[in-house]
Amino acid sequence: MQAGATLAGMASIPFARLHGCRNDYVFLDCWDQPIPDDLPTLVPALADRHSGVGGDGVILLLPPSNPAHHATMRMFNADGSESEMCGNGLRALALWARRLGRINHNHFTVATGAGPLSVEVEALPPFNHASVTVDMGPPQLQAQAIPVVAPDQPCPPQVDLGTSDHGLPAFTCIGMGNPHAVTFVPDAEAIDLAGIGPSLEHHPVFPQRCNIEVVSLLPSSDNGQAPRLRQRTWERGSGITMACGTGACAVTVAAICTEFIPSREATVVLDGGELTITWPDDTANVRMRGPANFICDGVFDWPR
Repeated sequence: MQAGATLAGMASIPFARLHGCRNDYVFLDCWDQPIPDDLPTLVPALADRHSGVGGDGVILLLPPSNPAHHATMRMFNADGSESEMCGNGLRALALWARRLGRINHNHFTVATGAGPLSVEVEALPPFNHASVTVDMGPPQLQAQAIPVVAPDQPCPPQVDLGTSDHGLPAFTCIGMGNPHAVTFVPDAEAIDLAGIGPSLEHHPVFPQRCNIEVVSLLPSSDNGQAPRLRQRTWERGSGITMACGTGACAVTVAAICTEFIPSREATVVLDGGELTITWPDDTANVRMRGPANFICDGVFDWPR
């Protein structure tokens, strides 16, 4: 993206804001413009909710480098660190690419740091809102692939993070292109996630840090609907967020592997909305379906 000159020492940076289940990001269109330099300082400035645009991170939309793909996504946490991908951010990026006219069909493939992922957008012009289904690929269940310092058995790995005093039993570790540690508790609302999240994210068993999910089972009717899982997330590099799409996938896979739920599908209830997650069998890809919403666009005057 070419940053236009404004006042002396300032740069003018066009942006858009979108969210998936209120997991909100600042989006930069780098399709036919250079990627901004000094991203490690620009990203926290954009994401700052007091002095910047505000968001859980920053996502770049780029053209594909492989003719088999239709777009490329790069995702950065609020602290400026780059992450492999974000499920909610990917749904929002898919909507935005349609809104901008960068892609003119509803079923396409986006290259991410976790590999190419297929998306299907259900929306009509002007593409303010959409329901987006993402083929999230297969979960990683081996310790080295997640990664976590733990034996490969049981699979997926279970780790004791020394949190029993906080009411948290062992964590089940799942990779969804990024690392997650999931624990099941009677009441997710009762956990002091803000208090324990930072130390768990940086626990030495996680060589790339980790996203932390605490989960409880919600009551559901007896009409055959999928189990409802209440998820709260401490996101690596961003802290507590309103939703985490890859986390919802990891939570559902962990719930199936540990027999916490009897179904291969779950409705995951997040602070910002609900996602439907399906893992048809142990050899299948995980599928995520949920909303994406355009908020606004504008220009950020950045003091460089």
